[in-house]
Amino acid sequence: GHGIKAAKYVNMVDRFDAELIKFKGVWFYGSPFPEWLWDGKTSSTGWTGSRGDICRALLKELVSRMGSKSSNIHFNSNVTSVNVTAGSVTVDHSGDGGLQTTKTYEFDLIVGSDGGGSMVRNEMLRSIPEFTVHSYSMENYSRMIHLDKNVNHLDPGYLYVMGLPRRQVVRVAGAINSEKGRDEAPPKWFCQVGTVGNPVYASVEEAKQHIGADYPSIL
Repeated sequence: GHGIKAAKYVNMVDRFDAELIKFKGVWFYGSPFPEWLWDGKTSSTGWTGSRGDICRALLKELVSRMGSKSSNIHFNSNVTSVNVTAGSVTVDHSGDGGLQTTKTYEFDLIVGSDGGGSMVRNEMLRSIPEFTVHSYSMENYSRMIHLDKNVNHLDPGYLYVMGLPRRQVVRVAGAINSEKGRDEAPPKWFCQVGTVGNPVYASVEEAKQHIGADYPSIL
């Protein structure tokens, strides 16, 4: 998956090997392809895991490496503003008991891993004339559902592409760790249902009919 170069750069491979599900490849089902396999072993190392799995593994590695070195990790806190020229970040700690509600920190380097609506990126756009962003909408939508049946024959190491879009619906199934961890309980299976546009269904039955048209056993 994406991020493999970063994982190797910060020496996270051993930690991910120990805590995430090893990625083996991708199975494709249905039209326009026959059933076939892309073998991930011929490519780079990889893993599958939820965002929570990945963050917990990163946190464990950070704590194990820091030892007695100084570090501050805050939970239940929200960044309210960023000054990219001064290198300062203002944080609301009201959800993190025992701290003053708002505090401003100054850093030599700020890394803004804050997603599509990035506050850091927006502040850079506002403050730095040379910084530009180009974006467009692909009109792709997806919903996640929990697969709790017909999964015993599936291998957690693979992603399964099911029901390619004869009706503008594509489904990708995969596994993540259970709440107890990778080795303590069977994995949880998810299915991402992707559509072109944002369909609205009049009833649960109508949604089932649409989603299950190409691969009904997921329902």
